Amino acid sequence: MNKGFGQSCRGYFLLKYLGYPKVSILHGGYKAWVNAGLPTTDEVSIPNPKTFPLQPHETIMVTAPQMLEVMDNPAIAKLDVRDKDEWMAESSFVSLWQDFCPRMGRIPNSVWIEWYDLMIPDSEAPTFKPKEKILDVCSKVGITPDLMVYVYCFKGSRASNTMVVLKEAGFKDVRNYFASWNEWSRDEAFPIESGVPA
Repeated sequence: MNKGFGQSCRGYFLLKYLGYPKVSILHGGYKAWVNAGLPTTDEVSIPNPKTFPLQPHETIMVTAPQMLEVMDNPAIAKLDVRDKDEWMAESSFVSLWQDFCPRMGRIPNSVWIEWYDLMIPDSEAPTFKPKEKILDVCSKVGITPDLMVYVYCFKGSRASNTMVVLKEAGFKDVRNYFASWNEWSRDEAFPIESGVPA
């Protein structure tokens, strides 16, 4: 519960995309709840199953063709929030010392902020930095709240986290390329960049 903040935001994004009307994230996780003196219980609740009509909110999801279409458009920021070795094409998301993608690199004309540069680290649950610090980090790569931002990572989790952070900081139009590098790297028709940006 405390160390899965990226996954929490990924779940939030998916529910929002599917049109679920009431979804929130517990900022700071269970630890923050307890530290605030809010009630807890060890009783197991029995959920009452419900259904909701799917009403996809397509304006928050970016597809590969949409990303390709805006790749050379400076009015839309392409934000890569992966780790530095992924950005520099030294890995493609390594787990257990294994690269998961056939190609390494980044989407051309994207800018880079490691997702955790927008977070306050904590041994149990990271939290969002204050708005002014988020805006400062973003401004250093030319991203301002008035720009439309397409954010991506490896498979949508870090991008979801960043999307929520940016929206909380006042960015008006942030969209998640959910399939991210996991999809882009597998299609030889999609161009890539690597190394130090020109």
